[in-house]
Amino acid sequence: MLALRRFRGQGFVRTIVNTGMGLPPVVVGLVVTMFLWRTGPLGFLGLLYTPLAMILAQVIVALPIAAGLTRSALELLDPELASALRVSGAHDGRVAYELLRAALPQVIVAISAAFGRAIAEVGASLMVGGNILGQTRVLTTAITLVASRGDFAQAIALGIVLLVLAFAVNAGLSWRARTAMNI
Repeated sequence: MLALRRFRGQGFVRTIVNTGMGLPPVVVGLVVTMFLWRTGPLGFLGLLYTPLAMILAQVIVALPIAAGLTRSALELLDPELASALRVSGAHDGRVAYELLRAALPQVIVAISAAFGRAIAEVGASLMVGGNILGQTRVLTTAITLVASRGDFAQAIALGIVLLVLAFAVNAGLSWRARTAMNI
């Protein structure tokens, strides 16, 4: 929407998205924690220290990166492409779909960057998840915990697992980008 439409307040929304791209995850964790705290506005949901709270925080951390980079990718396309699609009878949904397809390699970079931000994040995960063994402990928080105990061998082993996971996801995304470009 930021790339394809013009609307009142668009500059402000772009500024919010750009700010979100550099937003410290621990601040996201703090805000989400305050909202989910039992006396907070969403406390009645009982989500604090649950995987769902962690997912919410990760989405808030990663979404601005995906949105901002996707917007940039779409803005680099020839503006006449959208007009040509509309003239040929495409509705707004179809226009958006075709433009995303045209920018797919760059959109995949946006997805990869957002995934990288989420998978590397520790602060928000610790704040909203609590690092509870068997429930909300994830690789990044486990690495932090074992390193703080001085168990660097285990921290390195967990770090290698995290790197392999990140590599596998990015290899898949890279393969998809190459197939989109028919290389």
